[in-house]
Amino acid sequence: MKKVLSHYVNRVNRLTLYSATNILKLGLVFYESKQFLSKNDYELFLQITDYKTKSSSVRKWNRIGEFYTRLSPIVNLLPPCWTTIYHISSLNSNQLYLLEKHKVINPTVTLKEITDFLSKKISFPNQNIHFKLKFDPSITPEELKSIFDYIESIVPKSKCDIVYNKTTEELLDIGSSHSSQFKKVI
Repeated sequence: MKKVLSHYVNRVNRLTLYSATNILKLGLVFYESKQFLSKNDYELFLQITDYKTKSSSVRKWNRIGEFYTRLSPIVNLLPPCWTTIYHISSLNSNQLYLLEKHKVINPTVTLKEITDFLSKKISFPNQNIHFKLKFDPSITPEELKSIFDYIESIVPKSKCDIVYNKTTEELLDIGSSHSSQFKKVI
């Protein structure tokens, strides 16, 4: 790359990163001031910095600051736009993961691109989600029964059906009979 061209490319990349970093830091200042100043001092802080106490801007800056720790590791992916960063800070961790995984989030991403991508991902028809467990043949019936009981205890029956094959059913039956014999002995 030509020296002059690389100079401008480096400046844009560096300034974009600095802008996103400063947006996160500014949000952190708002968040920390709300946490650590007295109510009167916080209101005075807002007044001196020309912000209105109940403004949406203050609410958004606080949100960005609240999620500073979550967003700072990916600051190099954030656009230099505080409203887009605010929107990103409002996403749940699964949505943020999807954006990162599919390389949607980058310094030039727009809010529209983010919302379009997430609405497309979320708008899948109601499909069952399948999760398959395979166990080593050396698993004992008691071990399998213990795992099965644990899964049943943490997953509401209204959220899933546990489907298993004939061999699993037989091992669970053996595990159940052994565990009931152990209970009788004790």
